[in-house]
Amino acid sequence: MALNNGSSQTLGLLDVVSSWEAFETINQCVVIMRLEPTRSNGRWAVRMTGMAWDNGSDVPGAACLASESLICSPMEWKSLDTVAFRLLYALDGQLASAEFDKVNHK
Repeated sequence: MALNNGSSQTLGLLDVVSSWEAFETINQCVVIMRLEPTRSNGRWAVRMTGMAWDNGSDVPGAACLASESLICSPMEWKSLDTVAFRLLYALDGQLASAEFDKVNHK
């Protein structure tokens, strides 16, 4: 992946946002990510939840197409953008699996 911030060491906000937007366009969905502090084994951690919603219907009646939640301690991730990409990959896998299931049931 070509990085917008000019560094191969870390991803930047522009990389996350442009990939997020492309993900929504390709999968015809709206992705919402949520961060919340939590404790894991008595230590502070971050829970990041991602949900992909059908963008073909109005927001109150939209169907949840995929969801994933990750709990990360500071030792498990180098930056928040890395966690965001992990969530997008997990959501993509769920959406692909659902698409394969639809094709196999026809």
